[in-house]
Amino acid sequence: MATRRTAIVARIVALLAAGNTVAADRVFRSRRTAISRQESACLAVTLGPESSSRMGNESDRHELLVRVSAIVRGDPWDELAEQLIEQVQPLVVLDEPLRELATDVRLIAIEPDADDADATAGVMQMTYQVTYISRAWLLT
Repeated sequence: MATRRTAIVARIVALLAAGNTVAADRVFRSRRTAISRQESACLAVTLGPESSSRMGNESDRHELLVRVSAIVRGDPWDELAEQLIEQVQPLVVLDEPLRELATDVRLIAIEPDADDADATAGVMQMTYQVTYISRAWLLT
């Protein structure tokens, strides 16, 4: 059985790939290789850190950071990225199956990052804080 964090990321990847965005099905999980011009616009979903706190003798509250990066090319790149993240936001925060895995999903940061080598390429990274509750001895 997959851990809850793995299931959460898998759900986000699946809903973005099936969603109606300009990235279409170009949604990658932890992509390490370069994105070609033909592959942009695209989305990359990566796990961030997770913190846990005790809620009682048997329950823990987990706060997981999930990053969704909108990778675009065009001029101006930041406007293209804004259009894409605007499409992503309701898909992530309103998804019912994701809500069954997590008690709360919040966008907590948006960070733009221009590509120094190509002025028409950039990344807009959205950081979501995903909260879920589990038994102290379970990661599922």
